Amino acid sequence: MGSVEQLQCLLFPALISLFLALHVSTTSNISLPGCPDKCGNMPIPYPFGIGASCFRDGFEITCNQSTNPPRVVLWSEQENNIELTKINITSGEAYANNKGISYKCYNGRSFEGHLANFTLKYHRAFLFSNKQNKFIVIGSSAFAYFSAVRVSSELRDYWSGCLSYCLSLNDTTGNGGRCNGSGCCTSTIAAGLDEYHVMWGFEVDFPLEFNPCSYAVLMDENWYKFSIQDLRGFNFYERNHKIGVPVVLDWPSGTPTPHAAMVWRGALTLHVVAIIAVATT
Repeated sequence: MGSVEQLQCLLFPALISLFLALHVSTTSNISLPGCPDKCGNMPIPYPFGIGASCFRDGFEITCNQSTNPPRVVLWSEQENNIELTKINITSGEAYANNKGISYKCYNGRSFEGHLANFTLKYHRAFLFSNKQNKFIVIGSSAFAYFSAVRVSSELRDYWSGCLSYCLSLNDTTGNGGRCNGSGCCTSTIAAGLDEYHVMWGFEVDFPLEFNPCSYAVLMDENWYKFSIQDLRGFNFYERNHKIGVPVVLDWPSGTPTPHAAMVWRGALTLHVVAIIAVATT
């Protein structure tokens, strides 16, 4: 009897370690065996992957080594490639760079600008996150909205937008503040969107001198902090258009686990059960 109790005392710490390893394995970033697990310093967990047989359909990644640091690109046959900056397997979210910034500027005689859109139609596994993203409009007298089509919904056509208004820089929400309609505004988006097109509403005949340009873009609401400088000149566009602003993508089909990791965890579980059986016999 004493020998059994001794064996149990020796085995239980090992069992705890094994269970901890089992738990960690379910939450770690795991790539398939033999597949690259990083691009630069960014982990590439399954279902994403680099190279043949390393990814689930729709999750192929290319690692652009010509830049420093290397760029992680979500690949598509239509060359509508999207740069990713972060992958969160736990929440089922990927952070991408959105270069589709719409703007309009008054040059003293007339308005000129650019209307942008962003599509995920060539990346069917993904949708825009309606929890993390907001449609954000920046300007002293700016009204913008976007049109979209919901995926798998009876109410397919969708419109949303907002009006940002202020008479002076002192009327704005202030540096570092969240958009409240004075200097910038936000509009929620519906679930199930994979594309959007921006449009401007009315135009002011004589824009305020301190704010010649207005902007509209879908982006991660938690990333953007209002700056008074965004109302001056072409500042917001010049600062962000080359890299883009962050937008959050969901993959609603769920997060599959690599087969190899499943086998390993299953084997580990059986091993633990066998040890318990021996120790308590």
